[in-house]
Amino acid sequence: MKDVVIAGNLFQTMDRIDRIAGDFQWNEMGGGCGKGGQSPLPVTEGAPHIRISEALVGGSLP
Repeated sequence: MKDVVIAGNLFQTMDRIDRIAGDFQWNEMGGGCGKGGQSPLPVTEGAPHIRISEALVGGSLP
């Protein structure tokens, strides 16, 4: 999926996670955060695939 927006209450959405895969991987490329003059604050990301039983998903075409 591209250009996806997940809307709703974060805590309700997290409560609806009903499956978590065992495929966690770090994004080794990393990156940087420039929010609030913190640049270059090193950051990285990683997460397993999850399944959410109910979620409101939206988006728009370019």
